[in-house]
Amino acid sequence: MSLEKWAENGWLKTAEPDDADIESLLSVAERNIRDSHVKGLSDDSVFMLAYQAILSCASALLLARGFRSASKGQHYYSIESLRETLHNDEQVNVLQQIRKKRNTIQYEQAGIVSPSEALRIQELTDEILTSTKEILCRHTSTDT
Repeated sequence: MSLEKWAENGWLKTAEPDDADIESLLSVAERNIRDSHVKGLSDDSVFMLAYQAILSCASALLLARGFRSASKGQHYYSIESLRETLHNDEQVNVLQQIRKKRNTIQYEQAGIVSPSEALRIQELTDEILTSTKEILCRHTSTDT
């Protein structure tokens, strides 16, 4: 389903793409990735920081396409939108599992992220940030 159809369904809102806002979202993603590498953090904290970075990348890509997440189901639809913006269904499937685990960490149970899971989400976040920057660079170069 297209992002436009999602907007019609109320899952997204239209938004005027703004380079400064997109850059701010990328800065937040970069900060969260950097912070996730601080020594001494719990694996849960590493996971949460990396997850937040992924959401910022998804938001930047959506904004570049003229959309923002609506509040209801924001995390689900932000991640799901990566199917349209990153074109990587396999990554999105993994990210939806990460989203579910994030909910458990945030609201129900601490200490459930293993060191290998924390490392894997950091690696995945680095990949997504790199892809996001490449896509945004191509998007910007076609707009001018």
